[in-house]
Amino acid sequence: MPLFNHIYMPMARAYEEIQRNGVYINQEQFKEVEDYLRTKLSDIEKKLLKYSKGKKYNWNSSQQMAQFLFKDLKLPIVEYTKTGNPATGESILKRLQDKHPAVETLLQYRGVHIQITHFVDGWIKRMHKGKLYPNFKLYGTVTGRTSSNNPNLQQVPRDKTIRSLIAAPPGKVFVEADLSQAELRIAALMSGDDTMKSTYQHGGDIHNKTYNAIADDRIEDEKDPGVKKEKRKKAKAVNFGFVYGMGWKKFKDYARDNYGLKLSDKEAKRYRTNFFEMYDGLPAWHIRQRKIVHSQKQVRSPIGRLRRLPDIYSSEPGKV
Repeated sequence: MPLFNHIYMPMARAYEEIQRNGVYINQEQFKEVEDYLRTKLSDIEKKLLKYSKGKKYNWNSSQQMAQFLFKDLKLPIVEYTKTGNPATGESILKRLQDKHPAVETLLQYRGVHIQITHFVDGWIKRMHKGKLYPNFKLYGTVTGRTSSNNPNLQQVPRDKTIRSLIAAPPGKVFVEADLSQAELRIAALMSGDDTMKSTYQHGGDIHNKTYNAIADDRIEDEKDPGVKKEKRKKAKAVNFGFVYGMGWKKFKDYARDNYGLKLSDKEAKRYRTNFFEMYDGLPAWHIRQRKIVHSQKQVRSPIGRLRRLPDIYSSEPGKV
């Protein structure tokens, strides 16, 4: 009841107000972005047509993509789908990126095509008098995260081309606010790891601290802002990958697909070893949480929210 009365109901009222007011979209900017993206997609399609030697493909068809990649270009098949067909998802393309320049162009095509279908065409049909009125749900995910649909404004990419469309109406100011490393702070609270807690208590930067632990240099000594940003990106991949106990093999894929980092097996193993040597309180927390979920078939968040996991003993790997 405290969770319901003091968190969920006030949040529900706040979201009701957001839904009534709507989200302002800069119409002038929207038209410019639409023209820019459609021109860019057309240019990419012309490049792909050269790579396919004039043969026309539906680049949104996984079967035709497989034909182009593995038969025409003779690239190695990385994985198969459950139905036995060669996989052509984004993760697969990123693994083939260095094999042929057409793969990079295909990734560009997918990115621009998604921007047009989701954020141009998708928004046009839902816009009313220059505003979007998305639905926000407090109960939309099993993990407790809020969700959004029609359209989903919680999945707007970081790309400034798209984010620039959401603006303040005339006479208003647009304010962006973010919690600093909230996920890692909660992990420090729940795990009780002394190094994580000390870092936050003394105003340190946990990404810098992690980078210094996994690398052979100190991020504080880096003078080039661009290089420093790349080093912090590497540390972020390590922190968000290993804080929940990810293995080194999965971490390699995670770092590549989410942060664009290509690591060798040796590097991934070393990063994992160094991470848990630095934050040696985390493994004990992982063990405690596994024991709790196996004995109670549920976990409880610090605010009291329960996530029930009745399939913990399932023989199906996807459910455990």
